[in-house]
Amino acid sequence: MSFAAQTIARPRQNNSKKKGLSRIAAKLSHKFADESVEFNRERLLNDILNTAVMGALVGGFALSQLQLEVYDEAPDALDIAVYMTGCVSVHACTCSCLTSALLYRATNKLPDEACAGWAKDHPILLMMPLAKFGMGCISYLLSVICFSLRSLQLAPFWMWASFGVGVMSMSTVFATVAILSWPHIKEQLPDSPMNFLSDSGAGPAARVSNQNILSEPGIGTAAHVSSQNI
Repeated sequence: MSFAAQTIARPRQNNSKKKGLSRIAAKLSHKFADESVEFNRERLLNDILNTAVMGALVGGFALSQLQLEVYDEAPDALDIAVYMTGCVSVHACTCSCLTSALLYRATNKLPDEACAGWAKDHPILLMMPLAKFGMGCISYLLSVICFSLRSLQLAPFWMWASFGVGVMSMSTVFATVAILSWPHIKEQLPDSPMNFLSDSGAGPAARVSNQNILSEPGIGTAAHVSSQNI
């Protein structure tokens, strides 16, 4: 490819990337717009403050555990796993706290009537503290699992028991996220097979036919009376 062709192709690639990012931001803004209708200053500040407090709590736990990791010799795989997961947890939770503090300050300076519109225009920014907090929590739970595996190597039964407790704890977190996210996922899947289970096993065609039958004059009333007699 010649230099002129490359020069022409690069702006097109950059424009396509910008269009892709703008489409993603538009989708997130549209998704957040339905939730921002009932937003006010109090709800927005409470959401930001809650993430900041929990991030500081988990980050402090991870930092206290990280300060115990002092090695006199070359660390092995579990030592590196404990330290790196704890380090990621501290950084992610601290970043969550700092972004929450900046968002709290920016939101507190807004007029009451502008909070909902501002939340609609900045969906990615408002999701950043929660995303960082989730990343820090998962890293902290992983560090605790690795720490228990390393500390209980001479007691295999209790080592695997602690491992099972850690896996159950992480599974609870993932299950909670999945349950809370399922309504939003279901909205994106209108033709999902799970919709067939919403009416005692009857599919959409059966529901439509039942509605058409009951909507005809005389049939709905007769069917209702006969069902009561039965």
